[in-house]
Formats: sequence, structure tokens, C-alpha cells
Amino acid sequence: MLTQASSHKEPIEVYRHMNSKGIGTKLAKYYQSWALATEDSGDTKAADKILALGVSNGAQPTASLAKFRESV
Repeated sequence: MLTQASSHKEPIEVYRHMNSKGIGTKLAKYYQSWALATEDSGDTKAADKILALGVSNGAQPTASLAKFRESV
């Protein structure tokens, strides 16, 4: 599903919709993909907030999300 969201015409809207429905919100990869799509649109501050949201929501695996956040 994340691959489909990333390749969608409006990926950020897909991720927002998924978030509103609680889809994928416990997966680190979900927040990583959403943050990358947001960063690609030029909004690095929002991308960092998305990663922080993933950490605060306890997305798994937590270590990979934290490491990804440091690398971005």
C-alpha cells in the first residue's frame, strides 16, 4: 500500500487520508515514506514533524525511524 501511495498523483493527500483513518500509523516505513514525499514537495519542516509524529506514536521499528530521522 505504501508503494501505491508514493506513486499516486497526490501522495501527500493519500498519506493524510491514511493517517486520518489510522492506516499504517504504527509502522516506521509509513512515516518515512510520508516524510520523503513531503520533503520532495519542498516542505522540510513538515517532513521533520511527520517523523516526530511517528516517534511519538511509537511506530515500529522505533530504532529505524529514529535513525532515519537523524539522516534526513
